[in-house]
Amino acid sequence: MRLIDYPRRHKRGVRRWLPSWKLVLGTSTTFAVLLVAGFLVALSQTEIPKPNGDAVQQATIFTYADASTQISHIGTNRRPVTFDQIPLVVRQAVLAAEDRTFYSDPGVSPSSSHEAFISLPATHPHLSQNPPAEPPQHKS
Repeated sequence: MRLIDYPRRHKRGVRRWLPSWKLVLGTSTTFAVLLVAGFLVALSQTEIPKPNGDAVQQATIFTYADASTQISHIGTNRRPVTFDQIPLVVRQAVLAAEDRTFYSDPGVSPSSSHEAFISLPATHPHLSQNPPAEPPQHKS
């Protein structure tokens, strides 16, 4: 008994060369499982970068011993806040400046992804299979 009966032994004509529904279903399921497993492996191997030192830097304020008079202010005056502490109007203003359709966008645009894929060789020639031509050498 063969594990994969292709071409199918007991069929004649065109049906001999058409894969059975079991073969199609098994192959599709195997492919989907491998695709999900590959995604999970890639996700588990991705390292989350550390925050930039400038992004978390705090200010240093020098005062007299009685703390009544400020002598100097060095650095950036930042206070860490949670998302809930940011006023709604500020969040909406940032989204309006960046992407007005943030809440209505589907997330991924198949047509834009296709356009980006098609224009990739033109925008990044070093990614194409054909290396760019060597520039002419100047004779000294």
